[in-house]
Amino acid sequence: MRTRQLELARKDGESENRIQLLNGWNRLMVSRRIPPGGYTW
Repeated sequence: MRTRQLELARKDGESENRIQLLNGWNRLMVSRRIPPGGYTW
């Protein structure tokens, strides 16, 4: 699923913005230490 999302993001003109957003979101999740059940990836 994640690879497909990345491929779709590449087709979008905002691919870089999406990647930066995902990276920031991942860092936020790690900093908050939310349990694995909190999100599905």
